[in-house]
Amino acid sequence: MRGTVVSTWGRSRGKRTVDVVLAIGSLPVVIPVIGVLSLVSTIVFRSNPLFTQERRGIGERPFSVVKVRSLPASFPNWQIKQELGLHDIKGWSHFLRSTHLDELPQVFNIIAGSMSIVGPRPMIQPVLDELVASDRAIRATVKPGLTGAWQTSAAGALPLQDHPELDNHYVASAAFGTDLYIMWLTMRGLFGRRGPEPAALADRLSWNDSTARRPSAARSRSGPWQPAPPRSRTTCSQGTPRNRAPRGWRRQRPP
Repeated sequence: MRGTVVSTWGRSRGKRTVDVVLAIGSLPVVIPVIGVLSLVSTIVFRSNPLFTQERRGIGERPFSVVKVRSLPASFPNWQIKQELGLHDIKGWSHFLRSTHLDELPQVFNIIAGSMSIVGPRPMIQPVLDELVASDRAIRATVKPGLTGAWQTSAAGALPLQDHPELDNHYVASAAFGTDLYIMWLTMRGLFGRRGPEPAALADRLSWNDSTARRPSAARSRSGPWQPAPPRSRTTCSQGTPRNRAPRGWRRQRPP
């Protein structure tokens, strides 16, 4: 989208390097966890514990993600999360969906390059159709993430179209520190901690972007920026500029 502000970190080699290193480094822990989750899902749902979904990534290009089954096989794979509120989701299903552990197999999408660790969540087409064109275009400028701003906020249980500004702020001002902060929020969420309110999180995410563009107080009072006048350079009695007098010279008081 023309005019869209995109952080250089969001599409940098540095971010890709961090993604690959962390994703590969986590495999000794992630693979056994996926195995345990899959075993329990097989017992609970009496069905294939893994299934694939088509999501939209960078440029809204379709790609497939693998998820651990968190609902009985009678539920359609493409059902929107908010529609599940009409059903009584308890037990193992509630645990997987509240902790988002069913998303763990997407670590292989990160290694393959279709996803990042942090970014706007990849959505199914019906959800994207609910967004306005400008918000869709902003999301499509970066890779989707395993976790993200909207997901880790207190608004994560609400429809995405209610708070698209969270991912928009991330796209505009993402940085290494921002990714670390969202990863920290993700870890807190695994232990049932509530995420920050949307307004507070949006303010924190936009801090890098806004401070880089915030005019100084002097500039806002005096209009367009003007270069400062050159400083006058007084000289000592030997004729050497006062601020560059050689060490050891004694400056004399001018007559």
